[in-house]
Amino acid sequence: MSKIGTARWLAIGAAMALTACASNQAGSSATAYGDVGPESQVNGVWLDSAGGLWLDSVGVIHHGRRGRPAELYGDYLMGMTNANIVAHILVDDSLEANLSALGVARATNPEVRAFAQRMLDTHTAHRASSLDVSTRGGLKPLISSRDTVDIYMATHMASSLDNLSGEDWDRGFMSEQVMENRHILADLKLLRDHSSGVAEELVDQTIPIAKANQDDAQKLWRKIGGKGSQYGTSAFPGGKGGH
Repeated sequence: MSKIGTARWLAIGAAMALTACASNQAGSSATAYGDVGPESQVNGVWLDSAGGLWLDSVGVIHHGRRGRPAELYGDYLMGMTNANIVAHILVDDSLEANLSALGVARATNPEVRAFAQRMLDTHTAHRASSLDVSTRGGLKPLISSRDTVDIYMATHMASSLDNLSGEDWDRGFMSEQVMENRHILADLKLLRDHSSGVAEELVDQTIPIAKANQDDAQKLWRKIGGKGSQYGTSAFPGGKGGH
């Protein structure tokens, strides 16, 4: 699939998610590789270019390596309504399902392909059940106009795979699954204390699912040859890293 084709493919999925929708940790923390680092901002990967958006090892996105968090913090977090929170969960499900569909289509390793299929099925089903729960609870999901970073992140990740093939593609895809699920989990933990009612119920139900998905992705990434204690070129083979 061409670079333009991949970006367009994921953008369509993001648009569908938006149409359908009409905790910051300090100190030592577990990295996506299972190690423990003294500072979450030390290990990570640039999502665009050096000095731009930085995804740290906990899953939080920053402006620059040690800059202010890029989303779900401060006034933005306080301004998130329950409808916005449910919509955020639905969008993440759609984006992850689309990224997983790419894995089903392109993975060469049968275990990676099976994992991608499981993620596709899991997130598709979770999105449907979450929408059903919110509907029955009388809560109509409404995406916040400022809630755009996850869409950007997912589109960039898909495009970053275009220059890879074979085993490198499989490892790149699995490293992105680790990072994506780590990021989703970080968001959910932050949203937990700012939700109530149906939204709080959905967040509570989704946190263990995201944690299990992240752990499974990490195990498989290691199994197929993923190495290193930092994000960067080891996490994005052939891509841009950042230290």
